[in-house]
This record gives sequence, structure tokens and C-alpha cells, in this order.
Amino acid sequence: MKKKEKYFAVAFCLFLCVICLCVRVSAECNHVYKVYEIPAGCVSPGVHEERCIYCGALKNVYSTAPLGHDISGWRLVVKPGCTTCGTEQRKCSRCGFYEVRSVAPVGHRYNQGVLTKEPTTTAMGRITYTCLNCGDTYQKTTPRLTNPFVDVKPKDYFYDSVLWAANNKITNGIDMMHFAPYHTCSRGEMVTFLWRAVGCPEPASSANPFVDVRGRDFFAKAVLWAYHAGVTNGVDASHFSPKDRCTRAQVVTFLYRVKGKPGHSGRNAFADVRPRAYYYDAVLWAADFGVTTGTENGIFSPNQRCDRGQIVTFLYRSRHL
Repeated sequence: MKKKEKYFAVAFCLFLCVICLCVRVSAECNHVYKVYEIPAGCVSPGVHEERCIYCGALKNVYSTAPLGHDISGWRLVVKPGCTTCGTEQRKCSRCGFYEVRSVAPVGHRYNQGVLTKEPTTTAMGRITYTCLNCGDTYQKTTPRLTNPFVDVKPKDYFYDSVLWAANNKITNGIDMMHFAPYHTCSRGEMVTFLWRAVGCPEPASSANPFVDVRGRDFFAKAVLWAYHAGVTNGVDASHFSPKDRCTRAQVVTFLYRVKGKPGHSGRNAFADVRPRAYYYDAVLWAADFGVTTGTENGIFSPNQRCDRGQIVTFLYRSRHL
């Protein structure tokens, strides 16, 4: 017999002896079983077995199915930007497994735009729009101002004011070719110009206390807006007097109230403006900010009629205040 075959025969005999011994021990063992368990994981099966503590004999061996992940809801971990993606994550509460997904950009949300360069008759203007989320900006040009009026000349003090008002649809002329800058402005016209200058807001209420303001009147919505916004109380409790002439004191008072009654320096340069006058604070504010310089040195002329050229000039000078 070869040497290798001899070793194999000896090993085989030993194996048979061990098997026989185990069978005999098992057959003679008074088994005491102990339960051994490996709990199921999210992706791994569980194992149950009962093993004899003496001989190792097994019984009731079986496996349990994996539990699956206990995944929470998606949670934002990186906020998306206007043009950049964000990230969401959800995680298993048992094993720490997690998933990640991207969140689409939110896109720019631009404001209504700010006039950063005013147009003139020779140059276009510019409106700048700013994103409220990230600050990104873009710009658009506005058309050059046009002058359709033969009675408004470049040398007139109200020239820029009239062109601004006409091109921004704050006022029309009395016809296609005439603005009539020296015509007296009525109270109805004045409040309409002011209403249009602030963007034509809706009145806070449709309640109308004035018997001389009717729904079909061109100034009706402007008067209701002004009344409910505290800009005017009328000439009395039931009359607005829309056809009465508008005075310089009334114009600056309406403007002052629209701007929220801002403070002023307290300096009074006008001999005809008294502290007890209803327009006192309004006139001092208007003088401080260059809305008016008076009609002559040291005189404001509060009761003087306010013509169409004057009122659009007041509106133009106060547009950024």
C-alpha cells in the first residue's frame, strides 16, 4: 500500500470512530436545550435554534424574515437656492440606513421693480428688478419721455413734471395737444392725480359719505380711497366739493397725509403760515424736502388757487419721499 493511501485509510477510520462515538453519546445524552436567537435585522433574517448544552444536538431550528427598514419622512438638510438644488434625507430608525434625494431649485422671485434711472426726452430710463430670495437683479429699459403738448415748453418750470405725469398716466391733457398748465385744478382732479401717483389703490370701503360724489364720476374711486385712507374728510361731513378750486394748502396737506405725516425741522420760512393752521405741519414738511419753495420770498400763499402745472410739480418733487 502506498504511503498516501495508508494515511487516507487511517483518517477515514478515525472519522468513522468519531461519528460512532457522537451517535452513541447523543443517544445516551439526557438533553438540556438552550434557546439561541439572532434577531432579524432590517435586511438580514433572524435565526432561532434550540441546542443541547451537553452534546450540541439541535431542534426547532428556523429563520425569521427580515424586518425591512423603518424609514422616517423626508427631512430637508440643504435648502435649495434660486438656481441650485437642495437635498432631502430620510433615515432608518433601526440600522442607520439612509436615502438622499435632490430638491429642485425654487426659482427667482423678483420684486415689482424700482426705477433706478428716470427717462428723459433724450434718454431711456431703467427699472431694476431684485430677487427677494437671493438678491439677483436684472434690468429693463423704459421709453424716452414724449411731449405731446404744445403749451408745455422745455423752459417751463413744470416741463419735467408734466412729461413725467403724462408718460406715467397720472394725468392727461385737456385735449390731445394741450395740458393747460395754468388752468385751476379742481379738488376732484387733485385727488385723482394723487390717487394715480400712488398706484391707484382700491378704497378700503365702498361706503360713500359724500352726496356730491357719484359712482359714475371720474374721481369717485379716488375720493373714496382718500376718505377711507384719512387723506381727506371733505369740506364737511357730507360734501367733498369736487368742483371747487384746489388751493396750495390743500395740495400739500393731502400729500403730507399720503406720506404718513412725516416729521420736519420746525423751521418756518413763510410769514403767511401760522402754527394754528391745519396745513402748518404739511407746509413745513414740504419746504424741508423741496416740494415747494413758496410763491415768492417768505410767502407760501396757502389760499391761492393751485393750477395744473403746480400740482403735477408737487407730485413730481415728492415722488421719492
